[in-house]
Amino acid sequence: MLASLTQNPRGWLSASLAFMLIQLLLLYGLPEGSLLHFAINIAVPAIASLMLLRGGRSEVPHRRVFWRLLGIGTVIYAAAWLVRLLYHLAGGVPSSPNPIDYLWNIQGLLYIIAFCYLLLKEWTYAKGMRFLLDCTIMILLLGTIVWEFVLEPHIQTLLAGQPWSVIIVSAFYPVADFVMICFLLLVLYSQRVRFPAGTLAMLGIGLGCFWAADCYYLIMIVSQEIYSASSPVNALYNAALLFIGVSALYASENQAADAAKPGARAEGIAANKWLLVLLPYVSIFGLVMVLLFKREQLHEMQEMVVVGSFIAVLTVIRQIMVIFENEALIRQKEHMLAETEFLAHYDALSGLPNRNFFDKKLTEGYEDERPFAVLLIDLNRFKYVNDTYGLPIGDDVIRETAARLQSLVNKDSLLIARQGGDEFSVLVRGGVSNEGIAAVAEACIGVLSEPFRLGSLELRITASIGIARAPYDGGSSSQLLRSAHMALIKAKSRGLSQYCFYQPEMAEKTAKKTRMEQMLRQALEKNELLLHYQPQICAQTQALVGAEVLVRWQPEGQPMVSPAQFIPLAEETGLIIPVGEWIFRRACEQYVEWRAQGMHDILLSVNVSPHQIQEADFVERFVAIIEETGIDASRVVLEITESLAIQEGEDAIPKLKTLKQRGLQISMDDFGTGYSSLGVLKLYQVDSLKIAREFIRDLSDDHEQRTIVNAILAMAASMKLKVIAEGVETKEQYDHLRLQGCDWIQGFYFSKPLPAEEFARFAGGGRLTVIA
Repeated sequence: MLASLTQNPRGWLSASLAFMLIQLLLLYGLPEGSLLHFAINIAVPAIASLMLLRGGRSEVPHRRVFWRLLGIGTVIYAAAWLVRLLYHLAGGVPSSPNPIDYLWNIQGLLYIIAFCYLLLKEWTYAKGMRFLLDCTIMILLLGTIVWEFVLEPHIQTLLAGQPWSVIIVSAFYPVADFVMICFLLLVLYSQRVRFPAGTLAMLGIGLGCFWAADCYYLIMIVSQEIYSASSPVNALYNAALLFIGVSALYASENQAADAAKPGARAEGIAANKWLLVLLPYVSIFGLVMVLLFKREQLHEMQEMVVVGSFIAVLTVIRQIMVIFENEALIRQKEHMLAETEFLAHYDALSGLPNRNFFDKKLTEGYEDERPFAVLLIDLNRFKYVNDTYGLPIGDDVIRETAARLQSLVNKDSLLIARQGGDEFSVLVRGGVSNEGIAAVAEACIGVLSEPFRLGSLELRITASIGIARAPYDGGSSSQLLRSAHMALIKAKSRGLSQYCFYQPEMAEKTAKKTRMEQMLRQALEKNELLLHYQPQICAQTQALVGAEVLVRWQPEGQPMVSPAQFIPLAEETGLIIPVGEWIFRRACEQYVEWRAQGMHDILLSVNVSPHQIQEADFVERFVAIIEETGIDASRVVLEITESLAIQEGEDAIPKLKTLKQRGLQISMDDFGTGYSSLGVLKLYQVDSLKIAREFIRDLSDDHEQRTIVNAILAMAASMKLKVIAEGVETKEQYDHLRLQGCDWIQGFYFSKPLPAEEFARFAGGGRLTVIA
């Protein structure tokens, strides 16, 4: 319930005003010394302290401390009245100063500490020394006015009529209030409306009421008037406490408003900008108006004249500081503009011109109508450097590459730029011949072939370069860069540290490749893909033991596309993922159909691409297909390549092990062509090896090839692995493999890959006729 009340500060304010009116009526309706007066004077600060402690909750810790200090001070104020009640019940209140006065002094001191703490924490939002000067000007002005018009006229009476102890204790109240009012102005100035307007208004009214009440209390002490629980000044004290308590509720309400409208604070700051700038000058204007109004008594206002002169000097110093600040801001703005200009045209990491600047120079080259050339330079295997040694080392490589290329620059003929990532570009101006352009390319490759020594590391980075010439290879900068990129791809295909000039047929090849990619994307939707199955035969018994699943593409109305054409394209474009999933699902469905037709159990071998295994849900997809089709998982063999084992080991091993736990088998395809070790075979827990066809092709005539194949067969036998030999086309090859203990044979000697219907007829009863 209390939490809901704290969200309605306007209701609390209305209730507080109504309560004060009731208290004023009770002052004249109750007898002197009534206990109800004491109850009111205790209840009001108790309620106010509760509002301060509960309502001033803020996300900012130091403001929470500020409200809690005010709340504790208000609790001590209530405690003072409780002590006064005890004295009253005991027979009378002792003369001042007494414990009650000291408790009220502590309350005022806690209020001052709260404001000091807030200002100390909010200092980071201020403007340094200029803010300090503004604060000094305001305090001097207000202090002088209060002294001149409030304290000085009564100081003689105060000093003459009361003991020093009474004077010090009684004077502490209005002095403390004045200090708090000055602090509130400083809070307003330093925070720039970081408190809501309601909070500042309630705090100001509350402190004003306190100051008025304490001044009146001081007059009562000087005139020796008796202060009691029924004194009218207590209504003013209670009003001050309630206003201060409600201010905390406004702060709590504004916290939610800030969260809902994060831009409101910035708008408040902008709206009060001119007030904050002009405040010191307004102070001087107010001081001048007071002096003009009191010009007849000017000879009696020496303090005002001295303070006014001091304020004028401080204002001049402040204005000088403003001038210096403005000059610093101008320099900072110029620096930021220069930095922005640099970032717009230069790469921050390498310090070279960036792509925008390079494109601008290309456009100027076309306008100059003189031949020029563009070299695109790509660092080979740069991703490996980043992945292995981390991004900081990669950044060092980029910086070193930029420095080496920059060392080649002739300002009249070459411009080096960074296109982004690990790609750089060189603009060769001045109609240089093909030989000259080639010399630039060779120089770039040469400087980049030297070892990169980065601390304790020594890296060797190679580069590939694509070259395009204007205007022959492109009529615009974008076309020219596209041509250079095609040449770069060709250079990469030739090997490391190669460069290549653009040739028109590259565009034709790229266009053909693009058309094929678009057709392949539609092939699944048009149902143009089909599966063939190549039998796998037991070498000893010639029984059918399995089939390898091979995909074929038959575009509508066109010749069949060779897998050697579209499979690499699918790998490159990522289409291998949906294509591979379709192959696995269709093969499992076909196997289930064969089993329903009575075909005996065989093994179904399906090739898996590294791109498929890289997918996060690879295992889930394959398991879902196995469950949906109902195939026996133990009859499925996943064929992986040695390149997968080497490059994707950390990610692939746990996924393949999960599938093995489901019953699937793992076979390593094209064994012997890569660099895998026996340790890799153990890590992957493979069930079989497939000897690459390169070793089978010359098996009959090449003694070295036979030695390699015999070694693979012997090693597999020792590791209890099945061996499949693919590409077997002759009886001599078959006989040698059978005699050396090869398990299974796959190749044209027994059968080419067959469509599903022909494979079913080929399988027959599951046992083949011995071929003579």
